[in-house]
Amino acid sequence: MKKTLHFLLLLTVAILIGGPSVQAQIEGTMEVHVPFPFYVSGVRLPAGKYILHQEDLDGSGMMEITNASKDTSALFLTMPARSASPPPDNELIFDHYQNRNFLAKIFDMGDKYGAVTTDSGYSKMYHAGNEHGDERHVPAIHHAE
Repeated sequence: MKKTLHFLLLLTVAILIGGPSVQAQIEGTMEVHVPFPFYVSGVRLPAGKYILHQEDLDGSGMMEITNASKDTSALFLTMPARSASPPPDNELIFDHYQNRNFLAKIFDMGDKYGAVTTDSGYSKMYHAGNEHGDERHVPAIHHAE
């Protein structure tokens, strides 16, 4: 019993002093020109200019990506992500497997906390057996609201 209480106390202290709260939130909108076709949440999107924004503010991590002409969009879920070091630019990171690109991560310049897309299962079909696909970094413009 004493060991359990000691463990719980240490766990509580670690959580309290462990650092800032991490949320998979990209506040405002991000504008990006993706120079290649890509997939997000199982939806294929063509190369072009896109706007990303958080769909709701309830902490669910739901985001939407819409092309500039607003005729193509996709909703997708995100979870908190952490980079080893803060990226020098706002960026979207795509996983590249077998000539296909999958939106994987979203980061703000100078912030090591960002968002990672949840895997719809579609990308798993293409990276099976190729666990180390290339990453493609695409710069973005962040418009805070």
